[in-house]
Amino acid sequence: MPGKGGTRRAQFTVPASHPSLPGHFPGHPVVPGVVLLDAVLAALTAPGALPGDLPGDLPGAVPEAGPAPSLPSGPVRLHRAKFLAPVGPGETVTLELRVGAPRIAFTALCRGTVVLTGELEAADPAPAWGGA
Repeated sequence: MPGKGGTRRAQFTVPASHPSLPGHFPGHPVVPGVVLLDAVLAALTAPGALPGDLPGDLPGAVPEAGPAPSLPSGPVRLHRAKFLAPVGPGETVTLELRVGAPRIAFTALCRGTVVLTGELEAADPAPAWGGA
């Protein structure tokens, strides 16, 4: 991932029919944070499309002008994530991914409000476990 930077933006919606919503929270559904983080990862690993299991997605990740960001293709390590405001079903979320070496910062906005910020980077391959 070193050497290349850039920004990628993507938009998505989580429909009211998403299976995570009925119990989160009854009578006042809120999109779970893990669903938002999943969309961040999808925007990183599948340029041009967000997860197919979110029906009603808007067009996916669109690189801005300039060199294409170098993105991780394997496991990532989440350094921090801060959920600042709730997202309701059917609301449009805009992701902005800022790629730098070695970390990727992300921000999610909904209704003109920052709802999520965080930072991640490509994870080292899993250690080889074995006997001596």
